[in-house]
Amino acid sequence: MRRFFGMTATSALALTLALSLGAAASATTKHPPIHRKGASGGSAAPIPADARANPFIQGNQSPPLPAGPSGKVDVIASGSLAQLIQPEGPSSLVIPVVVRNNTTKAQSGIQLTAVARNSGELVGTGTSESNLMPLVVKPGQIAIGYVYFESLPPTTSVISYSVTTGNSTLGQVELTVTDSNTSPEAGGFLNLIGQVRNQTKSKIASPGSVFGICFDSTGQPTGTLQTYTDGNSLPPGTVEPFSDQVSGDNTPCVSWLVASNGSTL
Repeated sequence: MRRFFGMTATSALALTLALSLGAAASATTKHPPIHRKGASGGSAAPIPADARANPFIQGNQSPPLPAGPSGKVDVIASGSLAQLIQPEGPSSLVIPVVVRNNTTKAQSGIQLTAVARNSGELVGTGTSESNLMPLVVKPGQIAIGYVYFESLPPTTSVISYSVTTGNSTLGQVELTVTDSNTSPEAGGFLNLIGQVRNQTKSKIASPGSVFGICFDSTGQPTGTLQTYTDGNSLPPGTVEPFSDQVSGDNTPCVSWLVASNGSTL
Protein backbone atom coordinates (compact mmCIF):
# COMPACT_ATOMS: atom_id res chain seq x y z
CA MET A 1 0.00 0.00 0.00
CA ARG A 2 1.28 3.46 -0.88
CA ARG A 3 0.26 6.78 0.63
CA PHE A 4 0.51 9.96 -1.43
CA PHE A 5 0.96 13.46 -0.05
CA GLY A 6 0.13 15.57 -3.15
CA MET A 7 -0.46 15.41 -6.82
CA THR A 8 3.19 15.96 -7.82
CA ALA A 9 4.54 13.09 -5.70
CA THR A 10 6.43 10.48 -7.70
CA SER A 11 7.27 8.13 -4.87
CA ALA A 12 5.21 6.40 -2.16
CA LEU A 13 5.60 5.28 1.42
CA ALA A 14 4.58 1.81 2.57
CA LEU A 15 1.67 1.84 4.94
CA THR A 16 -0.72 -0.78 6.35
CA LEU A 17 -4.09 0.48 7.52
CA ALA A 18 -7.38 -0.89 8.75
CA LEU A 19 -10.72 0.80 9.02
CA SER A 20 -13.99 0.29 10.80
CA LEU A 21 -16.91 2.16 12.35
CA GLY A 22 -17.24 5.95 12.43
CA ALA A 23 -19.93 7.40 10.15
CA ALA A 24 -22.42 10.21 10.67
CA ALA A 25 -25.65 9.34 12.45
CA SER A 26 -28.65 8.58 10.27
CA ALA A 27 -32.03 7.02 10.94
CA THR A 28 -31.20 4.28 8.47
CA THR A 29 -27.66 3.47 9.63
CA LYS A 30 -25.91 2.09 12.69
CA HIS A 31 -23.09 4.63 12.57
CA PRO A 32 -22.35 6.70 15.71
CA PRO A 33 -22.34 10.53 15.56
CA ILE A 34 -19.33 12.43 14.23
CA HIS A 35 -18.31 15.75 15.78
CA ARG A 36 -17.91 18.12 12.88
CA LYS A 37 -17.98 21.64 11.50
CA GLY A 38 -19.03 21.65 7.87
CA ALA A 39 -18.66 24.30 5.21
CA SER A 40 -21.97 26.07 4.57
CA GLY A 41 -23.24 27.00 1.13
CA GLY A 42 -27.02 27.00 0.92
CA SER A 43 -30.00 25.92 2.99
CA ALA A 44 -31.87 23.49 0.74
CA ALA A 45 -30.53 19.94 0.85
CA PRO A 46 -30.52 18.07 -2.47
CA ILE A 47 -31.63 14.47 -2.61
CA PRO A 48 -28.53 12.38 -1.81
CA ALA A 49 -27.12 11.04 -5.05
CA ASP A 50 -25.78 7.60 -5.86
CA ALA A 51 -22.17 7.57 -4.68
CA ARG A 52 -21.10 7.08 -8.32
CA ALA A 53 -23.17 10.01 -9.66
CA ASN A 54 -19.96 11.94 -10.21
CA PRO A 55 -18.36 10.58 -13.42
CA PHE A 56 -14.96 10.65 -11.71
CA ILE A 57 -15.95 8.18 -8.99
CA GLN A 58 -16.06 4.54 -10.08
CA GLY A 59 -17.12 1.45 -8.16
CA ASN A 60 -19.00 -1.83 -8.31
CA GLN A 61 -22.06 -0.42 -6.53
CA SER A 62 -23.15 2.48 -4.34
CA PRO A 63 -22.78 1.79 -0.60
CA PRO A 64 -25.72 2.85 1.64
CA LEU A 65 -24.15 6.05 2.96
CA PRO A 66 -25.91 8.51 5.32
CA ALA A 67 -27.57 11.58 3.81
CA GLY A 68 -25.69 14.04 6.01
CA PRO A 69 -26.78 17.43 7.40
CA SER A 70 -28.68 19.87 5.20
CA GLY A 71 -26.97 22.93 3.73
CA LYS A 72 -23.39 21.84 4.41
CA VAL A 73 -20.39 20.09 2.93
CA ASP A 74 -19.72 17.63 5.71
CA VAL A 75 -18.17 14.32 6.75
CA ILE A 76 -20.78 11.55 6.59
CA ALA A 77 -18.54 8.51 7.21
CA SER A 78 -15.07 7.82 8.62
CA GLY A 79 -12.90 5.05 10.03
CA SER A 80 -12.70 4.39 13.77
CA LEU A 81 -9.58 4.49 15.91
CA ALA A 82 -10.38 1.17 17.61
CA GLN A 83 -9.65 -0.81 14.45
CA LEU A 84 -7.28 1.61 12.71
CA ILE A 85 -4.71 1.56 15.50
CA GLN A 86 -3.04 -1.85 15.60
CA PRO A 87 -0.54 -3.10 18.25
CA GLU A 88 2.11 -3.74 15.60
CA GLY A 89 0.91 -1.15 13.12
CA PRO A 90 2.51 2.11 11.95
CA SER A 91 3.23 4.97 14.34
CA SER A 92 1.17 7.37 12.23
CA LEU A 93 -2.54 7.26 11.47
CA VAL A 94 -4.65 7.69 8.33
CA ILE A 95 -8.43 7.92 8.78
CA PRO A 96 -10.54 7.44 5.63
CA VAL A 97 -13.44 9.85 5.19
CA VAL A 98 -16.45 10.34 2.95
CA VAL A 99 -17.82 13.88 2.51
CA ARG A 100 -21.15 14.85 0.96
CA ASN A 101 -22.06 18.19 -0.62
CA ASN A 102 -25.52 18.99 0.73
CA THR A 103 -25.48 22.59 -0.50
CA THR A 104 -27.20 23.90 -3.62
CA LYS A 105 -23.96 24.74 -5.44
CA ALA A 106 -21.03 22.74 -6.81
CA GLN A 107 -18.02 22.77 -4.48
CA SER A 108 -14.35 22.38 -5.39
CA GLY A 109 -11.05 21.98 -3.58
CA ILE A 110 -12.49 20.19 -0.53
CA GLN A 111 -10.02 19.71 2.34
CA LEU A 112 -10.24 18.60 5.96
CA THR A 113 -8.64 19.23 9.31
CA ALA A 114 -9.26 17.11 12.39
CA VAL A 115 -8.77 17.34 16.14
CA ALA A 116 -8.47 14.35 18.49
CA ARG A 117 -9.52 14.76 22.12
CA ASN A 118 -9.35 12.20 24.90
CA SER A 119 -11.51 12.97 27.95
CA GLY A 120 -11.64 16.55 26.66
CA GLU A 121 -7.86 16.91 26.41
CA LEU A 122 -6.29 17.73 23.04
CA VAL A 123 -4.15 14.74 22.00
CA GLY A 124 -3.65 15.20 18.27
CA THR A 125 -4.36 17.11 15.08
CA GLY A 126 -4.62 15.95 11.50
CA THR A 127 -5.10 17.19 7.96
CA SER A 128 -6.17 15.83 4.59
CA GLU A 129 -2.84 17.11 3.16
CA SER A 130 -4.44 17.71 -0.27
CA ASN A 131 -7.82 17.98 -1.97
CA LEU A 132 -10.29 15.14 -1.67
CA MET A 133 -11.33 13.31 -4.85
CA PRO A 134 -13.05 14.25 -7.09
CA LEU A 135 -11.92 17.87 -7.27
CA VAL A 136 -15.41 19.20 -8.14
CA VAL A 137 -18.49 17.88 -6.32
CA LYS A 138 -22.02 18.82 -7.35
CA PRO A 139 -25.00 19.01 -4.94
CA GLY A 140 -25.78 15.61 -3.46
CA GLN A 141 -22.51 14.07 -4.63
CA ILE A 142 -19.67 12.77 -2.44
CA ALA A 143 -15.89 13.04 -2.26
CA ILE A 144 -13.49 10.51 -0.73
CA GLY A 145 -10.17 11.00 1.01
CA TYR A 146 -8.33 10.72 4.30
CA VAL A 147 -7.05 12.66 7.31
CA TYR A 148 -3.44 12.06 8.36
CA PHE A 149 -2.23 12.13 11.97
CA GLU A 150 1.56 12.13 12.37
CA SER A 151 1.31 10.40 15.75
CA LEU A 152 -1.25 8.03 17.25
CA PRO A 153 -3.90 9.39 19.61
CA PRO A 154 -5.42 7.04 22.22
CA THR A 155 -8.02 4.66 20.80
CA THR A 156 -10.64 6.22 23.10
CA SER A 157 -10.21 9.66 21.50
CA VAL A 158 -13.05 11.51 19.81
CA ILE A 159 -12.24 12.95 16.37
CA SER A 160 -13.80 16.26 15.30
CA TYR A 161 -13.66 17.27 11.61
CA SER A 162 -13.73 20.67 9.94
CA VAL A 163 -14.34 21.06 6.20
CA THR A 164 -13.12 23.84 3.92
CA THR A 165 -13.91 24.36 0.24
CA GLY A 166 -12.50 26.53 -2.53
CA ASN A 167 -8.89 25.44 -1.96
CA SER A 168 -6.58 25.68 -4.96
CA THR A 169 -6.79 22.99 -7.64
CA LEU A 170 -4.13 24.63 -9.83
CA GLY A 171 -2.41 22.07 -12.04
CA GLN A 172 -4.68 19.24 -10.91
CA VAL A 173 -7.06 17.43 -13.28
CA GLU A 174 -9.59 14.64 -12.86
CA LEU A 175 -8.73 11.28 -14.40
CA THR A 176 -11.26 8.60 -15.35
CA VAL A 177 -11.19 5.24 -13.59
CA THR A 178 -12.53 3.07 -16.42
CA ASP A 179 -12.94 -0.15 -14.44
CA SER A 180 -11.92 -1.82 -11.19
CA ASN A 181 -12.17 -5.14 -9.38
CA THR A 182 -10.91 -6.99 -6.32
CA SER A 183 -8.35 -9.79 -6.35
CA PRO A 184 -7.80 -11.95 -3.22
CA GLU A 185 -4.27 -12.60 -1.99
CA ALA A 186 -2.86 -15.32 0.24
CA GLY A 187 -3.03 -14.57 3.95
CA GLY A 188 -6.43 -12.91 3.83
CA PHE A 189 -5.29 -9.79 2.01
CA LEU A 190 -7.15 -8.16 -0.85
CA ASN A 191 -5.90 -6.31 -3.92
CA LEU A 192 -7.90 -3.60 -5.67
CA ILE A 193 -7.04 -3.45 -9.36
CA GLY A 194 -8.18 -1.26 -12.22
CA GLN A 195 -7.34 1.12 -15.04
CA VAL A 196 -7.15 4.91 -15.32
CA ARG A 197 -7.54 6.91 -18.53
CA ASN A 198 -6.35 10.44 -19.20
CA GLN A 199 -9.40 11.81 -20.97
CA THR A 200 -7.96 15.34 -21.11
CA LYS A 201 -5.86 17.02 -23.80
CA SER A 202 -3.05 17.66 -21.32
CA LYS A 203 -0.11 15.41 -20.46
CA ILE A 204 -0.06 14.19 -16.88
CA ALA A 205 3.55 14.74 -15.91
CA SER A 206 3.68 12.01 -13.23
CA PRO A 207 1.80 8.84 -12.31
CA GLY A 208 -1.86 9.41 -11.49
CA SER A 209 -2.86 9.27 -7.83
CA VAL A 210 -5.50 6.65 -7.05
CA PHE A 211 -7.58 6.47 -3.87
CA GLY A 212 -10.25 3.95 -2.97
CA ILE A 213 -12.37 2.85 -0.02
CA CYS A 214 -13.93 -0.57 0.67
CA PHE A 215 -17.31 -0.81 2.44
CA ASP A 216 -19.29 -3.61 4.07
CA SER A 217 -22.98 -4.30 3.34
CA THR A 218 -24.11 -1.54 5.75
CA GLY A 219 -22.00 1.16 4.10
CA GLN A 220 -19.32 1.04 6.81
CA PRO A 221 -15.76 1.78 5.57
CA THR A 222 -13.54 -1.27 6.07
CA GLY A 223 -10.33 -0.59 4.14
CA THR A 224 -8.51 1.83 1.86
CA LEU A 225 -6.35 1.81 -1.25
CA GLN A 226 -3.73 4.54 -1.78
CA THR A 227 -1.51 4.05 -4.79
CA TYR A 228 -0.41 5.33 -8.22
CA THR A 229 -0.89 4.28 -11.80
CA ASP A 230 1.91 2.37 -13.51
CA GLY A 231 4.25 4.29 -15.79
CA ASN A 232 5.95 7.65 -15.33
CA SER A 233 3.33 9.81 -17.07
CA LEU A 234 -0.06 9.75 -18.81
CA PRO A 235 -0.16 11.40 -22.25
CA PRO A 236 -3.63 12.39 -23.52
CA GLY A 237 -5.83 9.39 -24.28
CA THR A 238 -3.57 6.81 -22.67
CA VAL A 239 -4.70 4.15 -20.19
CA GLU A 240 -2.55 2.91 -17.29
CA PRO A 241 -3.31 0.12 -14.81
CA PHE A 242 -3.10 0.25 -11.03
CA SER A 243 -2.96 -2.53 -8.47
CA ASP A 244 -2.25 -2.47 -4.77
CA GLN A 245 -3.27 -4.01 -1.49
CA VAL A 246 -6.30 -2.82 0.42
CA SER A 247 -5.40 -1.97 4.02
CA GLY A 248 -6.01 -4.62 6.64
CA ASP A 249 -6.36 -8.38 6.48
CA ASN A 250 -9.64 -10.21 5.88
CA THR A 251 -11.17 -6.89 4.84
CA PRO A 252 -14.84 -7.06 3.77
CA CYS A 253 -15.29 -5.32 0.44
CA VAL A 254 -18.92 -5.74 -0.56
CA SER A 255 -18.69 -2.42 -2.38
CA TRP A 256 -15.85 -0.09 -3.24
CA LEU A 257 -15.36 3.42 -4.64
CA VAL A 258 -12.26 4.61 -6.51
CA ALA A 259 -11.17 8.00 -7.86
CA SER A 260 -8.04 9.39 -9.51
CA ASN A 261 -6.44 12.67 -10.46
CA GLY A 262 -3.11 13.88 -11.78
CA SER A 263 -0.83 16.87 -12.11
CA THR A 264 -0.02 18.81 -15.25
CA LEU A 265 2.75 20.81 -13.54
